[in-house]
Amino acid sequence: MLQMQDIVLNEVKKLDPKYIATVCGSFRRGISLSTLYGPGAESSGDMDILLTPSSFTSESAKQPKLLHQVVEQLQKVHFITDTLSKGETKFMGVCQLASKDEETDYPYRRIDIRLIPKDQYYCGVLYFTGSDIFNKNMRAHALEKGFTINEYTIRPIGVTGVAGEPLPVDSEKDIFDYIQWKYREPKDRSE
Repeated sequence: MLQMQDIVLNEVKKLDPKYIATVCGSFRRGISLSTLYGPGAESSGDMDILLTPSSFTSESAKQPKLLHQVVEQLQKVHFITDTLSKGETKFMGVCQLASKDEETDYPYRRIDIRLIPKDQYYCGVLYFTGSDIFNKNMRAHALEKGFTINEYTIRPIGVTGVAGEPLPVDSEKDIFDYIQWKYREPKDRSE
C-alpha cells in the first residue's frame, strides 16, 4: 500500500505541486488486514484519497476538470484500471500496481478519490480517517462543548441551537483545539 500511496502522491504533485492529497481510512490509521483477519492477510484493501488544490474553496465555482485531470494522470501511468463512477467531486474505480515481471501479479484494489475545497479539507481528512466509533465519540464531545462537526465544517452552536458560520481550520489539530479535546494521532483513532 505504501507503493500505491507513493504513486498517487507523486502523480498528483506532477500535475500541480500545490495540490494536497491524503490517503485516509484504515490505511492512515495504520490498520492492516492482518490486524483484522490474522497473519498473512494483505494490507488495507482499498484506497480513500482526499484531494484539494490550494486555489479551490467552497466559494469557488465547480471545477470538475480538477478531479478529472488527476484521474486521467493515474490512468495514463496505468495505475487506475477501471472506472466505476466519475462525478465532479468524487471518483470510484479500481487500481493496481504495475507488474515488474510476468511472475508478479499485484491484487486489484478499490480506489475512491474525493475533491474537497481547501477550507473544508481538514474536516474531511478527520472524518474519512475515522474510525466510525471515533467520529461518533468526537461529535458527541463537540456537542457537549457547543460545536457541531461533520465532514465539511466545524461550527459553533448558538444559543438558539442553530449552527453558526464555519470556523477556519488549517489542520486536524485545530478541530481538536476548538472542542478542547486532546489531539490523537490517526493510529490512535480506532475507537
